Amino acid sequence: MYLLIFTLIILKIVKESLMIFFPYVLMEVFVFSIGSSALLLSSIILINIPAVFILNYFSKIYQERKIIGILLGVSLFSCIMICILLQTNFYAFYFFFLVVFISSILIENLNFALLAKIVPEQYFSKGFLNSGMILI
Repeated sequence: MYLLIFTLIILKIVKESLMIFFPYVLMEVFVFSIGSSALLLSSIILINIPAVFILNYFSKIYQERKIIGILLGVSLFSCIMICILLQTNFYAFYFFFLVVFISSILIENLNFALLAKIVPEQYFSKGFLNSGMILI
């Protein structure tokens, strides 16, 4: 339970910092315009839709905790590669940024799915309740 809460908090911080960090790096390091960086950021967000469907398929085959472990490892590796390849190649930066962003969204979805399994039914019998609000 505490591991789920910890990963949710860390992933929220990582995702929000990446959303702020991405346009700045595109404008300062790779000399992109604001419109180009907004287009690339929107393409990353649109790629999340099929990724959620693929996650749904794999969560029926494998346990959610194993998928979370794999995605955390991939995210950590991608963060390290972003730091190493920051000023060398745009395509490598874009690819690893894409991997970090998508894996953080998928881990967040898996965490909420696991959290919904362990929340007692008595909370849901009182009406509409978002299980993520229990953390606050």
